[in-house]
Amino acid sequence: MSKKIREEIKKLQSIKAGVEAEIETLQLTEKNIKREISTKNMNLNNLNQKIENLSKNNEGLTVSEHAIIRYTL
Repeated sequence: MSKKIREEIKKLQSIKAGVEAEIETLQLTEKNIKREISTKNMNLNNLNQKIENLSKNNEGLTVSEHAIIRYTL
C-alpha cells in the first residue's frame, strides 16, 4: 500500500471518528430534550387538572371590587 493511500485512509478514519462523536452527542441531546418535553407535558397536565378542579368548585359569578366600583359610578 502506498504512502498516499495510507494517508488518505488515516484522514478518512479521522473524519469518520469525528462524525461518530457528533452523532453520539446529538443522540444524547435528543434523549435530554425528550426527557424535558415529557416533564413539561406532565407539568402542563397537572396545571390543566388544577384549573379544571378549581373551575368545577367555583359556583356562581365572581365580581371584582373594581367591577363593583365601576358599575356604581
